[in-house]
Parts: sequence; structure tokens; C-alpha cells
Amino acid sequence: MSRWLSGTLNRIFRKSRQQSTLIANECPQEQKPFPDAQSFQPRLFALVIGINNYAAVSKLRGAVLDADAVKDYLEKYLNVPGDQIRNLRDKEATRSAIIQAFRDIRNDARIKSGDPILIYFAGHGSELPPPPGWEADGLGSKIQFIVPQDYSPRVNEVQGIPDRTVGALIEEIAREKGDNITVIFDCCHSASGTRDDRGTILTRAVELVNNVPLDLDRVIWGSTGQRGAKIAAGFAHVGLRSHVLLSACSKNERATEERGRGRFTKALLLFLEGVGADKVTYTDVLNKMEKIGGQNPQCEGHHQNRIMFNAKVPTRGHAHFPVYAQENQYRIEAGSAHGVSEGAEFTIYRDKELTKPLIVLVADTEAKILPYQSILTPKDGKFLSLPEFSVALQTKIGEEGLVLYVPDSSLRQVLDRVLEQMQAIGPDLPKVSLVSIPQVSDNAKLEVTREDGFIIFKILDPLVASCGLTRIPFKITPVVEDIYPIFRAAAHYYWHLNRSHDKDLIRSGADIKVDFYPLEESDSDFDEDLQPTLYPIGPSLCQNGIIDFVVDEDARHGVKITNNTSMDLYPNVFFFDNSDLSIQSYYTPSTAGQYQLDSPLTKDGGILTIGYGTSGVPAISYFLRPEQDIDVGLIKIFLTTRPVDMSMIPQTSPFLAGRDTPSPSGQRVDVDAWGAILIPVIQRRK
Repeated sequence: MSRWLSGTLNRIFRKSRQQSTLIANECPQEQKPFPDAQSFQPRLFALVIGINNYAAVSKLRGAVLDADAVKDYLEKYLNVPGDQIRNLRDKEATRSAIIQAFRDIRNDARIKSGDPILIYFAGHGSELPPPPGWEADGLGSKIQFIVPQDYSPRVNEVQGIPDRTVGALIEEIAREKGDNITVIFDCCHSASGTRDDRGTILTRAVELVNNVPLDLDRVIWGSTGQRGAKIAAGFAHVGLRSHVLLSACSKNERATEERGRGRFTKALLLFLEGVGADKVTYTDVLNKMEKIGGQNPQCEGHHQNRIMFNAKVPTRGHAHFPVYAQENQYRIEAGSAHGVSEGAEFTIYRDKELTKPLIVLVADTEAKILPYQSILTPKDGKFLSLPEFSVALQTKIGEEGLVLYVPDSSLRQVLDRVLEQMQAIGPDLPKVSLVSIPQVSDNAKLEVTREDGFIIFKILDPLVASCGLTRIPFKITPVVEDIYPIFRAAAHYYWHLNRSHDKDLIRSGADIKVDFYPLEESDSDFDEDLQPTLYPIGPSLCQNGIIDFVVDEDARHGVKITNNTSMDLYPNVFFFDNSDLSIQSYYTPSTAGQYQLDSPLTKDGGILTIGYGTSGVPAISYFLRPEQDIDVGLIKIFLTTRPVDMSMIPQTSPFLAGRDTPSPSGQRVDVDAWGAILIPVIQRRK
């Protein structure tokens, strides 16, 4: 059985730390301030920084105006008292003043644990190769900086503020005040082309002198134990287990200002003023705000699905997709990579509020299911024009479903009642069918039988059974109320475990290399929990596509994925626990909504690590239940050439209390490909 390993409480099952939130520019729409904005005094505290007039580098025009606009938004729309907003403008925003302002937030007795905190910066950013010993993300990676007003290394030896330092300061705040932190950086780090020919568009980045001392700010990141000499390459990776990052543009783009305003900040504020920050999550912002030409804002962090400036997470519902009417057909922005197959049905709604159903579409024999799109027809044959922001909600899974082998005829009556209830309550679930003849049970994944008056489940999946796990170690009573959540979870479990692409262009082996390592603690480097940094040791335990090891509950493990294809990839990594039917997310990409997302697994040798390095994902530990001497889980890696939201896949075990059921080189390769890799994880008792 798999579990995340928390640095503070490594015995807590599936304990994962919460996160704060980094943002890097802002967005538009229309509406009014919160209706009750004057009826309460929010607990939000903010640090707002804007710099136009730099001492030694090119000046900007709109950073101060942007910072002032953020302050005005907080006061007028969110009713934040002025004494809860710390402002630094131009000469006030020196290096020492910025660092001290971070620490003042940490030390502010008015701020209670869990209070929302906003840190906003508009000004120049930059990047440099790391000094010797400052390891970043591998060959060619760079460290990133925000540039204070008094930056002048040649004259006064005032350096930029590197990602390592900012990360340590944020984590100091998070330890004292909790993880409800939003950081907005309206800057970029590529300094190429800082002004257009007319001088009307400026880029918020400059080139810095490459003379960063090895011990720069050691008093800050050294005292916090923040990552020691192993740092993340850029703000997008700083302490991802303690914050979320919404950035103004992708790593190789430029954050620009036009006509005296930062394009991202202006767009973000217009959007928030229109819809209200209490109504959207961080990922909603990137999905709904106006597009910014030449900029693709990014959302990073573990809690990107929280309500803005709020630790609350909205109730998880079904995934919905954009839909467009065209030539008596309908195009849905979901395809086989999302799980669409023949027989699937979608109900179309006017908007994401899902208040008014308009039409039902079906993936019949005339449908065209592509990797990331589907062309569907109306179920009743009538074509209907759709409003601009219509969405499609999948209300029926395709015909492929879960087969259960039931040799005991005395169980059929109660099991048939369970299936009737499933179809009545959850038509969006995969179909479940029962077979009782051994000759037709080849496709069955589980055998449902009786033992000592209880129902037990034998595992028939040949891959799992051949590795040594032949039974789920739980019993249930033969009543509908107890069987229903098991069947519902099993249908969800095996649907996502078994689905694949018929034309799989991405395969393990030469194309994708997966390694699995034990991790060891560093003697000198520490993470944000003051726990030793982890690094891989010994040879990979993944040999010939199988991971096989003896369980040590105190051991930590990590995964390394290497992309040797000619395509940038977006991985979603899950652990399927065959002993309790739970599905755990090992890695989920960041989001960019309607914008282009930076690939976390770049082509031609790109590497993603899980559990160590700079991914911000905690290490993994495994344990065996008392009654088991062997357990077999499955790591499934979905690989797509576009970002795909797979947040609906994870589920908790239905057997546990509080059952929760799932509701070419140098050229761009434009291939709509996707694939999946399945790796058995055999865990043995010593």
C-alpha cells in the first residue's frame, strides 16, 4: 500500500501538507463589488510592491500604477482596511525593505493562522545561471530573481532577490501563519527585447550582472533550512508543498506593460472586479479571464483549486468541457484521452452553473472521437444553436464496463438490486455486468463470492494475480447498502485503470524511461519543514517494467520519468491500490486554463522527479497490512501532448470508514498523441 510521507508526521496515512498561493499578473470581466462588501471586515493582510524608477537599470511605467490598482481593489472591493496593507513603491522598495516586509508579515501578531495573505510584486525580474553549488533543475537551468529598486551590484553591491530567498521567506510566513498565502508576481525573467520599436511596450525583465555570491542570503535560507544547496529552478517550483503560483507568463515569454499598465495585472483586476474573488478558484482565473496576446499565465501549486484568498475548496463535481456547434454537429473539447468512448453521452448546459440543460449529445457510431476532441450528434436528431459559453457535462460513460464473475447463484438477487440502484443513481458510471459461467469470465476483473456469511472479492486481473495478489483483504455483509459503494468504486477504478489509446504513440522503454529509487537523507541540506533533503541512492528498483522490493515502513521512495520522445509531454501519475480500490495522485500538472502551459516533461531528455528534487511533491512510503505478506499496486502514468484535467480520477477506498466514491529536432511536433504506462509495484514482507 502506498502513502505520502509527511516530513513532520511520517506515520500519518496520506497526510499531505497544505499550500499557499503564488500569482504573477491579473485579469478582467464585469460585475459589481461583493454585495456585502461593507458588512464585514475581512481578515486579509497584504504586501503590495511596485517599482518604476530603478536606480541602475531601465525604468518601467506601469508597475506603480498596477500596485496602486491592487491596493484600491483590496480596499474598495474586498473592504480590506488600509492598516492591513503594507505598501512599498519605488525608493521604498529597496532590497532590505522588501525582505523586512516579508518578515514583518511573519511577525505580525494581528495575523492568525489561516488568515489570507497576499504578496504582490510588479517590477523587473531576471534570471542567471546558478552559482557553483547552487544546484537547480539540471543542465542549462537558471535561478530567477525579483529586482529591488536599489539593485546595483557594481556600485553598492546590492543584488537581486533570488528564488531561493523568496522561497525561504514565504515558508517562514507559512510556518507561522498557515498556508492561505497568495503571491502575485507581475514580472518575467527573460530580458530579450525589452522595448518595441515605438517604445510603447515594455518588458518587465532586465539582464543582471552574473556575480551572485555563493553565500547570498545564507542567513535567510540557511537559518530556515530551506532546501540548502539544492534549489528549485525558478519561482514556479519554490516550496510547492506550501503555496500556489499563478504567474504572468510561461518561462520563456515576456510579461509586458502597455500604455502605462501591466497587461496581466490589468486583466486580472478587471476579471476579479467583475465576478468577485469569492466565487472563483485560482484555476478558474486562467480559464475565464481575457486572453493576453503573447503571454500564457501559469498556475502552480498544490492548492490551485482553492477559492481565491480563501482556504476553502469548492465541492468537487463532474468535469465539464467547452462545446461548440458547427454544421449540424457539435465539437466537445474532450476526447479519448479524457475517457470518451462509443456510447458516451453529454448533457449541454448554458454555462458552468449547470442550471439549464439544453440538449443531450451522444457518441454513436457516426461520432468521431479524437485524442482531445469529439464530434458528436444530438440524441434526438435535432440541431440547436448554443450560447457562447456553453459547457458539456458527461452524463453517461461508454459501453465498455466492468465485468464481475459471480459463481454463487444465491448472490444474484442482491447483486442485481445493487446494479439497478447504480443505474438509477449514477448513470454516469461505467456499466457493470455479472457473469456466472467460467467460460465467459475471461474479461472479469473480480470474482464476487461468499465466505463465512460475508462477501469477499478475489482478484482475477492476470497482471495483478501473476505478481502474487489474488484477493482483496476486506469482507462485507451481503446487503445492498454495503455492496453498492464497493461496486461503484470498482467501476470507477477499473475504468481508469484499463483505458488506453488504440493508437498509442507513446510507450515505455526507449521512448519513456521510468526509474524508482529509495531516497536517503542529506546530512547538510534541509527542506521547508526543517527535514533533511532527500536524494536517490543505488540502482533503480524498476527493472523490466516491474518494481519489486521489501517493504520498510520508514523508507522513502521517489520516481524519475525521462522523456526521450520528440514531443513535450504532460504527465498525470496515479497509484492504483488493488487491495482497497483507492486511487492516489502521485503527480498532477499545473494548470493554465485557456493559455499554453509549460510542459513539465520536455522533449529530448526532459526529466520529472516525484518525491525528491524540485517537483514540490512529497516522497512516498509503503506499508503492508497486518494480514498481508505481499501487496501489489499499479503506477499508471498518463502521458499527453496537451494538458488534460484528470482531477476526477483519485478516490478513497470504499472499504474504509467515511466511504467516498468518485463522483523531429528543431521542429515542433504537432501530434495529438497520448498513451499510458502501467507498472506493477510488488511490496513484500521482510
